[in-house]
Amino acid sequence: TMSHTAITPTSKTPWQDPAVGEIRVLLVHQTAHNAEAFLQRLTRLQRPACLVLSMAMPAEAAIALGNEDHTLILLEAASSLQETFAHFDRLAEGAADTPIVVLCTSEDESFADEIIEHGAADCLVMPDVDDRTLRRILRYAEHSKRTRQHIAWLKNFDAVTELPNRDRLRRHLSEAIGRAQKQDSLFCVLMLNLDRFKLINETL
Repeated sequence: TMSHTAITPTSKTPWQDPAVGEIRVLLVHQTAHNAEAFLQRLTRLQRPACLVLSMAMPAEAAIALGNEDHTLILLEAASSLQETFAHFDRLAEGAADTPIVVLCTSEDESFADEIIEHGAADCLVMPDVDDRTLRRILRYAEHSKRTRQHIAWLKNFDAVTELPNRDRLRRHLSEAIGRAQKQDSLFCVLMLNLDRFKLINETL
């Protein structure tokens, strides 16, 4: 079964940023004992404003990904490379933009090379991972989430004026036209002309 833990620190950390919000980490494990021990280590770290940790078996991971938008996925390697690839592909399909870090139990460089070439953000040996490395992973997850949020924002807003852009206007107009046609109704568009706005825009 899936378990969830929400952690809220009492002091402010350097990672806190209102634009980032929750850092949701999903640990997809093969053995519950290893997963629980790993999650306990994560909870002892200096952490973001709200780090939400979840754990699930591979068969449950698709449900977890469907219910929540995760910032980082930690995948415990299976007994074989091909099985690990299969688990990885299912996770990547359900969360295409979420970085996946693979955790293995032995230091096999060829395994690490192949899984990274397959698309993993990193491959770490669980018994040897120190707290500094774990913090780096979480910082990477936070940075990745902030980047994805910024890219999503740029799709809808102008980077200079921070006003809604033409693409967003086109989508809203398209949706309004679709609703009007479906409901056999009318809608109107109000246009405002601002004098010398081009000059103001170019000086920002």
